[in-house]
Amino acid sequence: MAIWLILILALGAGRVVLWPLFRATAAVVSGGGDRWVYRDRSAEIDCDRAEGFIDASEAKAASVALARRLLAAVDQPLLD
Repeated sequence: MAIWLILILALGAGRVVLWPLFRATAAVVSGGGDRWVYRDRSAEIDCDRAEGFIDASEAKAASVALARRLLAAVDQPLLD
């Protein structure tokens, strides 16, 4: 009887641990994660520019590089 209880608890714990991994995989497969990364990184570039960590030309170069990465990610097929 105790083995069944241990087994059920182990399966429940495994589900709790693995569930976020499957959610993240679904977001990557659907391509939804690229927009969030672009938005967050773009905000970081703007913040760095506002705080004076980078100058205008560096901010522009970082924004262009970020846009290129986003376009490259969008051009890739979702499923092979």
